[in-house]
Amino acid sequence: MNSRVFILLSLVLVSLTRLAGQTSASLPATVPEQFDWDHEIAVGDDAYNDSNYVEAEQHYRKSLEVAERLHLSEAQRATSTASVAQCLRYQKKFVEAEPLFREALAIREKVLPPNHPRTALTLEGLGACLYAQNRMDEAEGYFLRALAIRDRLTGDDDYSCPHGDVLERLGRLYFRQGKQEKAQAMYERALSIWVAAKEKCTLIVQVMNDLAALYVSQGKLETAEQMYRTTIPMLEKELGDEEPELVANQRVQLGKTYIAENKFAEAEPELRRAVPALQKRGPSGHERLLAVLNLYRMVLERLNRPDDVRRVQAQIDAINGWRAESVDPLVRWQGLMALVNQSRSKDQQLALLKQALNEVEKIPPGQNLIDTLSRLGVLSVRDQMGQAEQYDKRALSVAESVFGKDSREAADCLQQLASLYEMEQKPAEAEPLRKRQIAILEKVSGQELQLALGISHLGDLYDRQKRYAEAEPYYLRALKIDETRSGKNESNISFDAERLAVLYSDWGKNEQAVIYFRQVVDLEERQYGANSPRLLYRLQSLADLMRKLNRPAEAQQYESRHKEIIDQQIANNAKPSTSK
Repeated sequence: MNSRVFILLSLVLVSLTRLAGQTSASLPATVPEQFDWDHEIAVGDDAYNDSNYVEAEQHYRKSLEVAERLHLSEAQRATSTASVAQCLRYQKKFVEAEPLFREALAIREKVLPPNHPRTALTLEGLGACLYAQNRMDEAEGYFLRALAIRDRLTGDDDYSCPHGDVLERLGRLYFRQGKQEKAQAMYERALSIWVAAKEKCTLIVQVMNDLAALYVSQGKLETAEQMYRTTIPMLEKELGDEEPELVANQRVQLGKTYIAENKFAEAEPELRRAVPALQKRGPSGHERLLAVLNLYRMVLERLNRPDDVRRVQAQIDAINGWRAESVDPLVRWQGLMALVNQSRSKDQQLALLKQALNEVEKIPPGQNLIDTLSRLGVLSVRDQMGQAEQYDKRALSVAESVFGKDSREAADCLQQLASLYEMEQKPAEAEPLRKRQIAILEKVSGQELQLALGISHLGDLYDRQKRYAEAEPYYLRALKIDETRSGKNESNISFDAERLAVLYSDWGKNEQAVIYFRQVVDLEERQYGANSPRLLYRLQSLADLMRKLNRPAEAQQYESRHKEIIDQQIANNAKPSTSK
């Protein structure tokens, strides 16, 4: 159960219990209690995190009323006050927010230890309100005080985002004052902090763009270009799966920098690679997508590529609701695929893809045909398994014919067809495809991650059939690849280790299971902390294994840790919010 839901239900039960034992006359409904403050803060936090600042403000103001009527602690009153101030700030009510920030700051400086992050957050909020009122000198002082606190909190990755954020704010302030050297120093410090952080912060994009604007204003286009070329690969590696649109927008920024330098050939691939990620937003992202497509079309015109210009124009026309009338089937295919990306209806997507297949079959077979068949296969899986198999088999045949039987394209098609057979519970058909996929990926350089995944999937196939002795070497090999490959990710390693732990537990090899569950616990603690709820299942599994191994003392240790984490989670959720 969600922890917040658990707390709210507990509060309701407490209320009902009290009402059951007392008459309405003895307990007036108008008298607030401590848990009323907790409730208003919790509901306010939910609205705040959803960017519903008007609703959040209402709940935070109620929490402030409760705090004052019950004479709650100054720390709780500061939390309510600062929370209201933050909501007003994000509603651009800076004059109203300023005195509340000042009140919260006075309390926090009195009751909190020096250099507390909540004090820094209040200083930053006050500085932002003053900045918005064009009171730059005053804002600078509060930002600098916040920065001094953030500087002392370095070394903890949790603080890297707000640390860089206050540097970026100072940089913007100095840039607005015309102090370019100071602005550049702040931006570059922020960028270095975020680049060095283990967990990459999406706020890095703002400082990248601000720093690029600064370089451009100084005529340093090549410096701006180099910055984007250095940071975009890092963003793609760290945030690409979670924030593909964020990475795409940075590619657009690099493309614009190239255009400013008249480097149209360099701009073209950046814009081309950005378009697919921007298409995935559907109708809500049409305005942004159209702007990028128009920019891309201009670049293609400058490069004298008329066929590609027509193709991009077809995408633009499709977005604008026009039907592409070109006689070129490739252009019609592009327009139809653009419509597929915009549609949210599965039936409509299938119909459009079938039209796209008719068009792409009129041109020489290649990646376009493979992509169309593969997408048809994916969409047909739930309702038309037989049809999905035919699409996937044909995609594989085209990939082998056009790119070769040992190509990465063929490996991708083998992966999709094998997954289909596994969904149909046809392991005998899936097994040889998995083995062929692995054999191909072993020959293709730079595919360590995909190879590890392919090996793990074959291990899963054996594991599901309780063929543990056959699954074991594949799981071990996948773990070794993920532990030794460049750019290794601890989440992948943890996943591999847990597969082995569960395998050995199901197999009855409890000693080996203990080894890998312990490895998972160590990895998860490093990534998420010693009190992370993610540890609960692993600790309980270790306790159960210790009981089976007749090691009750060790089992008790794991059970105690399990209980401590639960107690800590309950306590944390019962405490006043510390997010404002």
